[in-house]
Amino acid sequence: MVAIVRENKDKYKDIFKRMGEISDDWKVKKIKENQRLLEKIGVVGERAKKMVKEIEGLGGMVKICGAGGIKTGSGIMLCFHEDIDRLIQLVRENKWKYYQVELGVKGVRYEKN
Repeated sequence: MVAIVRENKDKYKDIFKRMGEISDDWKVKKIKENQRLLEKIGVVGERAKKMVKEIEGLGGMVKICGAGGIKTGSGIMLCFHEDIDRLIQLVRENKWKYYQVELGVKGVRYEKN
């Protein structure tokens, strides 16, 4: 993934600029736009695209995270839906691996007494 981006950094300069702007102002519409931009530069595999389409078809949203793998698949998808049960049902029907997490909570921290 990194090599693909590095090789095309000049070609996709405007796309990268827009992705930076989006990440500064996360909103549902912008998360979907960011996903389309990742697809446009060629770093999202076909299987992942199909999964995104199904999740978005339910009214959810997806953010591809980490280093993906176009051929073998890797990385993760951060998914959100207002009705988590609908999303979990879709995931289970498709036998996709998933981890339910809660974002925006305090993580591990070091406290000195």
